[in-house]
Amino acid sequence: MARYGRGRTECGLATVFALVLMGGLLAVTGVAAAGTGVAIALHRASAAADLAALAGGQALREGAEPCSAVARSAASNGARVTACAVDGVDVQVTVEVRTPTVAGLAWAVPSTARAGPVGAR
Repeated sequence: MARYGRGRTECGLATVFALVLMGGLLAVTGVAAAGTGVAIALHRASAAADLAALAGGQALREGAEPCSAVARSAASNGARVTACAVDGVDVQVTVEVRTPTVAGLAWAVPSTARAGPVGAR
């Protein structure tokens, strides 16, 4: 009786190939998840910086301490203030937002915003 089929050199090759393919797909998924987390953090940081700068500008206009208003606004938006500067009628704010932890890694994503009259720079 003749034996048909693969030779002994191909035994188990499909299993190894499937494992390598699954590992590659898992790595791509991890990179995509990390990239998505960074993109979300960028948008959150930008929004938090904008709102904090506006809160600081409003406080400055009302005669209150602008940087404390900036800190409250940033904290309520999940950000941390790293810089707050008042220059005349301008308030410039830098905040950072932490990315979600993916595979034990997290980054601080910064964003800067300014509030003040259009012509004043």
